[in-house]
Amino acid sequence: MDSLVAFLDILGTKEMIRRDRFSDMTALDFTNVVGIASQHKQNMHFAIFSDSVIVSCNKEFVHDFVLTLQFIYGHWFSDHIFVRGGIDLGEINWVDYPVTDNTFNKLTNLSYARVYGKALIGAYEIEQKSGPGAICYVSEVASNFLHQANDNYILNGITDMLIWADKRLIDGLYRTFDLRLKKDDLDKREQRHIKATYKYFSKLKNSGKFLPPIYDYSELDSYESELECPEK
Repeated sequence: MDSLVAFLDILGTKEMIRRDRFSDMTALDFTNVVGIASQHKQNMHFAIFSDSVIVSCNKEFVHDFVLTLQFIYGHWFSDHIFVRGGIDLGEINWVDYPVTDNTFNKLTNLSYARVYGKALIGAYEIEQKSGPGAICYVSEVASNFLHQANDNYILNGITDMLIWADKRLIDGLYRTFDLRLKKDDLDKREQRHIKATYKYFSKLKNSGKFLPPIYDYSELDSYESELECPEK
């Protein structure tokens, strides 16, 4: 069965490190929320490496997939960790091998995930090539599938984009990026990314599309019905 695959990457990590804006706390805030998501969603796969995260699941769990991205993206942006992503639909393989896993998983100086597949390549390429901004871009085939699952999951564009925020968060992030865009200490690269992200939230705000809010991640079963039919 085909899988939904997301490749997610912190925007501007190299520049943040060069300017001493990246710290252990940034790394912990980035990874810990993924760990929390993995505890609650056993039907999904997660991998973390440096400033990148892979999330995937069988396409039948489409609502869980969007819910999980909503949860982790919401926490990242609340912590001012701005992440660009790519989503594709297709093949991904997570390789488990108990003969060695039972030994290697006990090692404190080794961590790994054996994962490969065409959809992973597609998600990576969408993230890399679709444009500037802290936006999660979606391939055409994944966009069509997500749109069929719920019209509120996709914002149309030259490359379609995932909708992951509730109405209040959209309004707040619209104001946040509007203010950041008015700062006069931005270099051209920062300005380009902030402008693209502001345009995304502006377009999203005007579209009237949003997801229902997450109040308690431990109450996911009752939340899933709201996710399928969010209020307008």
